[in-house]
Amino acid sequence: MSSKSLLLLAEITGSHNIKVIADQLFEDTDYKEAKMLILPGGMPGTKHLGEHEGLIDLLKSFHEKGNRISAICAAPSVLGQNQILQGKKVTCYPGNEDKLLGAVYTGNKVEIDSNIITSKGLGTAIEFSLVIIESLINKETADKIAATIQFR
Repeated sequence: MSSKSLLLLAEITGSHNIKVIADQLFEDTDYKEAKMLILPGGMPGTKHLGEHEGLIDLLKSFHEKGNRISAICAAPSVLGQNQILQGKKVTCYPGNEDKLLGAVYTGNKVEIDSNIITSKGLGTAIEFSLVIIESLINKETADKIAATIQFR
């Protein structure tokens, strides 16, 4: 496969017409050292995530090992529909609550329950990101970044 055709396979346009070009395909990635899986939301992206068998297997494996998983907007529904949210406090974009099977929906901007971080949508993305930074690095780093971007 030429590099040009590979590039075309790895380019997507999101619901807000923002193009993202992946530097590596899912099947070419080694996830053994990954510290967290983060699912972006939006449609139809969330639908495509839920249909990707390799991703679903990886999410289930991460969950079984207690590894960290994060999802924003409609993407927590992918976790719910795959029994990853059982008994967890979670949040998501309004209208997706019925797909959070076995979860306790809170409606908060961001929700953290053990290894799972969820958030409502684009308007909560900075708070979601700072919680992820705190989870992966530490609170001091998250606070420093929040101050730098004038969030807090």
